[in-house]
Amino acid sequence: MLRWLPPFPELGRRVTRPVVLGGHEIPADSLIMAHLGAANRDPARFDAPDVLDVTRSPNPHLTFGHGIHFCFGAPLARLEARIALRMLHERFRILAIPSYEDVVHQNPAVIIGVRRLPVEVGRP
Repeated sequence: MLRWLPPFPELGRRVTRPVVLGGHEIPADSLIMAHLGAANRDPARFDAPDVLDVTRSPNPHLTFGHGIHFCFGAPLARLEARIALRMLHERFRILAIPSYEDVVHQNPAVIIGVRRLPVEVGRP
C-alpha cells in the first residue's frame, strides 16, 4: 500500500557532482526533488503500476528510500501495518472501500495522509 500512496511523495537531494539525468545535465550542488509517487508507479519497474495489489511480489518500491538513505523506522512501520491489518481482518472478514471518490486526503506540503476513508464492513 505504501508503494501506491507514499506518505512522503517527494524527497529533496543535493547533487554532489555533475550528472545527466533523463537527458538533462544537472550541475554539481543543485537541489533536486525526487518524486517517489511517480517512481513507485514507473511502468518500466512495475507491471500494472496503477493497480493496488497488496500481494505484489517482488515490490521494490522506494517509499522507505534506498541504500544509505533507507528509513531505519521501516521495520517498525511494516510491523504496525501488519498488526493493524491482521486485527481488521480478524474482526471483519468483509472489508471494502465503496468508492475511491469518497476518500478524502489531507495533503499538506510534505506529508500525505487520509483524512476520511469510508469503508463497508461485515462478518461472514
